Amino acid sequence: MPTCVGSAGEAAVVERGPAIPDVVDRANRVTGAVSPTGEQHPGTVVNEDTVGGTTRADRASDVPQSIAWVKVHDRWVAVTRIVAVGTTERREIHQYAADGSLLQRTIQAAPPRR
Repeated sequence: MPTCVGSAGEAAVVERGPAIPDVVDRANRVTGAVSPTGEQHPGTVVNEDTVGGTTRADRASDVPQSIAWVKVHDRWVAVTRIVAVGTTERREIHQYAADGSLLQRTIQAAPPRR
């Protein structure tokens, strides 16, 4: 069992529960397979880039948790579709739930020229 040392120098035994498949990837990053509170993702996040003209589907376990989940009020909602619209200089990223509702909109733009 792993041991860690507390701030006062005391040793403590840390027990870990069973590993949850697809929650942590090979680089030890938390994936989108489950929400921060443990809900299972439906499985796929479709990314549609209307600016670049591409569409791809990623398994939730292949994307970061911060991409696959959005907190709405006090609950986590799975993102199943992401659509990028706009131009190469300014994009709007729309994240949608499985029922088609808009969860979040983010604007990406270059900083103003000085």
